[in-house]
Order: sequence, then C-alpha cells, then structure tokens
Amino acid sequence: MVTAVLFVNNATPSTITAFHDLISNELPTIEGKWSFQLKIFLNNKYSKPTSVASSQVPSRYLYTLQLSYLPGKAISIINNTKALVTTTQLKNEEKATNYDLEDTTEVDSVENDRLRNQFECGAATDATSDPWNVFISTKLQSLWNLKQTIKGEGGNSYVVSLGNITESKHEVFRVRTTNCFLHGVFKGFLIEIESLDSLEGDQDNEEKEKIAKMDDKQRLIYEFSVKINKIKRLIEVCDFPQGKLCFNVLSDSKLDHYSDLCQQYSDALQF
Repeated sequence: MVTAVLFVNNATPSTITAFHDLISNELPTIEGKWSFQLKIFLNNKYSKPTSVASSQVPSRYLYTLQLSYLPGKAISIINNTKALVTTTQLKNEEKATNYDLEDTTEVDSVENDRLRNQFECGAATDATSDPWNVFISTKLQSLWNLKQTIKGEGGNSYVVSLGNITESKHEVFRVRTTNCFLHGVFKGFLIEIESLDSLEGDQDNEEKEKIAKMDDKQRLIYEFSVKINKIKRLIEVCDFPQGKLCFNVLSDSKLDHYSDLCQQYSDALQF
C-alpha cells in the first residue's frame, strides 16, 4: 500500500464543502467516519548523565499516531528514523508479557505475518496492556514531554474508481478527509490518499522486461514512484485544493505502510 497526505492549511468551509461535492460526483463507496490523534513529544534534556551538560543533548522528537480505523494500535517514530507499532489487542492478554511471533495459537496467521513483516521492514512492534500514549505519559514522563496534541475529527472515508487517471484502466483510491485541530483550534483540512490498485497489467512487454532486470530495491522504488505519480495525477485531474503534499518514507529500501503513514502525518502537521 502506498499513501500520501495532503494538508490544506488555509481551508475554509466553502473549500471543504466543495471538495466533498467533488468526491460525491464520482459516486464513491462511502466507508464511514474516522478520526485520528497525533501527539508530539520532545525529549527531556535534563534526563541525562551528570557528566553531560543539558546544552549538549540534541533535541529529539517522538510522534505517536492513533487512527480510528486501526483500533487498539499506535504508530510511533523517533526523529524520523526509528519506528514502533504497539497494540493493546492481544488474543490472550495473560501472555502479553511473553509474546512469541511463532506461537500461532495466540495470534492468527494473518496478524503473525504482518508482525513478522514489521520486523523485516526495520520497525519494532510490541503489545502493551495500556494505551501507548498513557504508557509514555506515566512510565516515560521523565524522558519525554508532551508538546502538542493534534486531532482530526468529523472525518469521512471514500473509495473512488476513476478512469481518467491513466490510459490503461480504472484506478481505485481510498480518500479520507478530516478537519484538524490543535488544542481545539481549527488548523486546516487533511486528505489522506491511498492507491489501492496493483501494478499488474499496467506495463507493456518492454517495461516488464526492464522491471524483471531490477533488483528488489530498484523494483520497490519503481513501484512506489508509479503509485505516487498516480496520486499526484489524481490531485491534478480532480482539482484537489492546493496544500502541502507529503509522501516521504522512513526507508526507501524497506517500505512499511504504518511507519511511512506516521512519517507523512508528522511532516504534514508541522505548526
């Protein structure tokens, strides 16, 4: 899955209404309401060895993202380099402290594969009995200070199929929209865009031969670039409102949907 986040910081009620009308004209499948919460923590420079001056401690930021369509999960990144996905939804809470990826009696095979893939992409994952934000605020309060809480409320989710994005076929996208608030003050309009189509059938024979000669990293970058270009084309063709488009990833050699999504939210919501 490849996503991008578009943030419109000068959005007005008419801008938002016009965009929803635009999406409605495409006869989308409506998936319902959603919301998010992004918390930004700054490291406590006074929590350090006595031999180190606080002025020598670099600033580090911890971002935690919770999405209502991923219930029980929190995605965190530190300084845009390291990622962590936590969950409070275990099959057996009694074994939350002794969690084994190979124990398929506790985790179904689909979740087991997802967690293993999380490790392979360079992101840690763990399970906690308390929400991750609560854990940071209570157990790690000497290390991290909460600076901002950004909320997305009243969000809508659509799946749209458009035939004028590429010449080959209809392209399918999931579009999520929401109003963003910083400590209760409206800051802008956020649009999360996800390309749902596979690339099979998009290439001619010459291009398929070219892709076959690529190594794994080159193929990953190629597929990512193609999908991002489709998202950009969607924004252009459908005349999305102008804003800050973020599609950065933590690692261009190992894409991870959750970690990259948190990266994009943290890039877009810089106030």
